Amino acid sequence: MHSKNDVSIYAVVRILKKLTERTGLSFSTLSRNLRGMLRDGLVELRKEGKRILVQITKEGRILT
Repeated sequence: MHSKNDVSIYAVVRILKKLTERTGLSFSTLSRNLRGMLRDGLVELRKEGKRILVQITKEGRILT
């Protein structure tokens, strides 16, 4: 049985794999950047049905 955090981790891994295919960037590069943006509060993960969405926060919008 998986915990709630495990499910989120698996969802993020799936997102990163799709992004590597679409962008040509390495998994580690995307992972490191997403982790930093989450840590700094620039993006957040949001569940919508079965999908996990990465959403820019208010703090992240200020920088764009």
